[in-house]
Amino acid sequence: MSTAGAMGPGRCQRTGAGTNTADSPARSSRLGQRGAAAVEVAVLIPALLLVCLGVVGVWRVWWAHAQLDAATSAAARAAAQAAGPDQGRQRAALVLTADLAAAGLACAETDVLGGASAFGGLSLGTGQAGTVTVTSRCTVSLAALLVPGLPGTITVTAVATETIDAYREHGR
Repeated sequence: MSTAGAMGPGRCQRTGAGTNTADSPARSSRLGQRGAAAVEVAVLIPALLLVCLGVVGVWRVWWAHAQLDAATSAAARAAAQAAGPDQGRQRAALVLTADLAAAGLACAETDVLGGASAFGGLSLGTGQAGTVTVTSRCTVSLAALLVPGLPGTITVTAVATETIDAYREHGR
């Protein structure tokens, strides 16, 4: 009877200096995996952090656009109640600046755009309906929106149109 046959099934043969040949491949496999989890975490954490910062950055830009959109709508409502085009432009600029400051959006530059046609509806007489279109632009620094110290700016634009009451009083 040979020694291998005498050991029977499920038994391991000892070789050399006390190592077990059946455990040898599994043990070397475990030794090869040592530290793999730490490397995976070291690679994944910065990647997940960048994704999170990207989501926050996109949300902040969207928030700035939403604030400008709401302020532009309020500016168009204020301009629609003005007596004339010049007063309408002034009211729109005042309301836009006040609303953006109240919302906490720090614009480096704010403009109320539009030529005579945008505020031309205000020059119509009583009984004639018209519209006022306010186009506003806000330039915001990326440092204020995203990360302090980040160079650059982003320009956000919004448009709002308001119907002028045909029977409003003139000259107020």
